[in-house]
Amino acid sequence: MEARFEHIVTDPGLPVKAILHTSDAPDWVPPHWHDYVEICYVISGCVDRVEVEGRTYRLQANDILIINLNHVHSFRLGQGRGRRVLTLLVPGDLLRRYDPKLGDEALFDVTPGASNSCEEVAQLRDLLTQFADLYSHYIVGTVSALRLTVISLEICCVMLSHFRTESVEISGRSVLKDSWLRVIRLFSSRYLDANLSVENAASELGYTKEHLSHIVRQVVGVPPKQYLTLLRANHARDQLLNTRKSVLQIAHDSGFTTEKALNRAFKRIYGLTPAEYRKAAKEKEAENPREWNLFLNNSGCTCWGTDIRGTQNKP
Repeated sequence: MEARFEHIVTDPGLPVKAILHTSDAPDWVPPHWHDYVEICYVISGCVDRVEVEGRTYRLQANDILIINLNHVHSFRLGQGRGRRVLTLLVPGDLLRRYDPKLGDEALFDVTPGASNSCEEVAQLRDLLTQFADLYSHYIVGTVSALRLTVISLEICCVMLSHFRTESVEISGRSVLKDSWLRVIRLFSSRYLDANLSVENAASELGYTKEHLSHIVRQVVGVPPKQYLTLLRANHARDQLLNTRKSVLQIAHDSGFTTEKALNRAFKRIYGLTPAEYRKAAKEKEAENPREWNLFLNNSGCTCWGTDIRGTQNKP
């Protein structure tokens, strides 16, 4: 299966994206990649199979696996028993802020095995445990966000201080095509600009529209115009759930030229207008605040063209 790029949005109020897996049901996350370092920490239970650039791992309780920036990976989980796994996604830009030498493949080396007994890995495991315990009770917009932010930065510090490496052993594709990264980074950094179109994106990159369309379809699974709309609608959805801005303001902030354009695109993607979506969300939150908070915390990872992580889009 062709690996797809996964668009990730950090948790509201946090510098990272976290997912706490507690289901014992079988699951499969197909091959994908992103400009985030992904830390997989098994608190209890196991992850039956993780494939990273041609290498395969089986993770058990207390194991930590770091998946490097832009490395293609997939997960397979069998029927579990008491499974509790933390996935922590750290933006590449956050790490580059503190280590400008990091390139497209910021390489960290933590894999299951003998090294798990070393003092530095024990320190990393302790921080991840603290993060998971606090995150399981995290309510968006509370003081716990400050503590989670501090722990996140401590995790980054440990990674940069002790686990940076110049190379990791892989048997598959080690570096994604430069053209893929150039396209993804342009769209990811500029999609909120209403003036960004497929035409001027192609011109800025020095590609024809046809070549740009070929790359975006190959990497994301949808045409570039649709990809831009999906990114903008996804941002609007986040604003609807986490701010009190008007729909008109959200349309402008999300890269849509008019409120009507947002309404049309949003209803096509989510089945409701923005106003209807926000109303339904408020009703769900009132019914069960804890369940609603889990929904917010487990949103934010989207891979178009294939289902990934079981991310729920509708309230």
